[in-house]
Amino acid sequence: MRRDGVSTHVELMHALLVIFSAVSLGTIEFIRHAIPAKHVLQVPTTATVYTVLLVQVAPTAVLFVGDRIIAFFDRSGRALRIYRTVLFVGAVTLFLRQFQLYSGPGDGLTSSIAALGPVVSAAVALVALGIVIWLCVSWYSGLTVFFYYMSPVAIAMTAILPYQAALPGQPLEAYATEVARPADSQASPPVFIIILDELSYDALVKDGEIDAASFPSFAALAGEGTWFTNAAANFFRTWFAVPSIIDAIRPLSDQFEVRLYSQFGLVEDGYRAECGKVFTCRGVHYVAEKHPGLLAANLALRSLYQATPRMLEQALARPLGRLVDSLGSTYPSADPDGFQIYTKEQFDVFLGDIDSHQSPGRIYLLHSMVTHFPFAFNEHGKASRAPLTTVGAEKDVDFAALYEKYRKQAMFADSQLGAFMEKLRQEEIYDRAVIIVTADHGLRARPVLPLPEPIELDHLTTQIPLLIRAPGMDSRLSDVDYQHIDFGPTLWDVLGRPPLEGAQGVSAFSAERPVRDKVFWVDDWAYFYSSEDLAWHLGGLAAGMPEEGATGAEPEAETAGTEPAAESTYQ
Repeated sequence: MRRDGVSTHVELMHALLVIFSAVSLGTIEFIRHAIPAKHVLQVPTTATVYTVLLVQVAPTAVLFVGDRIIAFFDRSGRALRIYRTVLFVGAVTLFLRQFQLYSGPGDGLTSSIAALGPVVSAAVALVALGIVIWLCVSWYSGLTVFFYYMSPVAIAMTAILPYQAALPGQPLEAYATEVARPADSQASPPVFIIILDELSYDALVKDGEIDAASFPSFAALAGEGTWFTNAAANFFRTWFAVPSIIDAIRPLSDQFEVRLYSQFGLVEDGYRAECGKVFTCRGVHYVAEKHPGLLAANLALRSLYQATPRMLEQALARPLGRLVDSLGSTYPSADPDGFQIYTKEQFDVFLGDIDSHQSPGRIYLLHSMVTHFPFAFNEHGKASRAPLTTVGAEKDVDFAALYEKYRKQAMFADSQLGAFMEKLRQEEIYDRAVIIVTADHGLRARPVLPLPEPIELDHLTTQIPLLIRAPGMDSRLSDVDYQHIDFGPTLWDVLGRPPLEGAQGVSAFSAERPVRDKVFWVDDWAYFYSSEDLAWHLGGLAAGMPEEGATGAEPEAETAGTEPAAESTYQ
């Protein structure tokens, strides 16, 4: 590649086209792989544009500068040819990696070769790489022409990519709108409801008590309020369980300003029409819209991680890990669907909204995925690289390893709870705040896809923590038969308000508890708890499954013995 007879501006154009095409060939489809699962997070178009800049334009600029420096010092063109050949090899290697990802990691041809043993696998890889290099060197002129013609296509694909990759249902302007504060709301105490997704009661307990060594914040809060040892959820699915709690506090919106911080996109989507009207929405879609650069950096890291061959990936593990942790992100290998991308950021948004002047008369409801699968953080909140077998896969799950990672991530949740309590103390509202910590359901070491057949239930999935601390409340343990259908009446009771007419459930502090079955819904399957053998039993395929967002209605035939609510033992 001699420069004689070639004008400078033509050479510059050729170099730029070749480099941009090489980069695009290796990355343009990986941006789509970087997008998290649709039900987890909506990706604004702006974030996708930033991702394109980070993944395609920035590397192109760096490589182009390198190309120009080499060309300036190498008049013969030999070094420039080697440099561009290396780019070709890299681009084709990334393309092969791309093909492997599409066919499924470890599936098809790759798994067949790997099954032959590490020596044969390495030999095949070296031979394949040698062939690629030979083709690039031998057909250099032809490849250059190919990249020239491919450039317009790459440019066009880059231009439309933000609209292809950005998910439908973009965040509404109403997400940034705060609802009007009701009159005289400042006279009401601040209320904080924290729902830790998938946190089981058993994860916090050792020898029948909260494990204070592992969970000091939970233990401290329980020592100042009521810790319920017999609380159960009603739903297997988050998009039923969390709305059942949100709907229970909706009637209070005429007395409190209600702010929702849901980290699960599907839950927040269910309240889009009420954001800015009934609720102030500060969930994951709001966070993504407010911080598109942070999201783009996360997506770029996911793209880079997936596009990088395993050997190079391992070499970059340490510096990449520091970058992942500094962004509060997770490794794609440990969090392929992106559940934990905004776990830390969502908590920071929640914490940042708490202040002594605005908090009275507000209900803050944080629904955090910090204790949810996949367990991509350790107890210190650092990202874990180790992939974990997906719950519900056909192959066996190492439950002991899963539970250990789950418990460590719950310890990270405990540290967040401690930071929350310290924030309330700094704002001098801790003593007058109502604090409720619970979960939507426990650990689901079972399939979470649509279930055509019933499953076996255990206490790990159904029994949840419930901790309530409020002004004037004595510290105690309670073994009352609480279910989440009791959430609304319990909250009303704690706030000193009369029960809502027609409300289901009974306050957990009622002197008389209802005679009823515990019920737990797994899709359309209804399970009932037997006090005789202390186990859950399938009640059958029930046509009366509550609608999404319902408040946890029980089958009528199972509530015949319910007694009316009695005077509260808390009040």
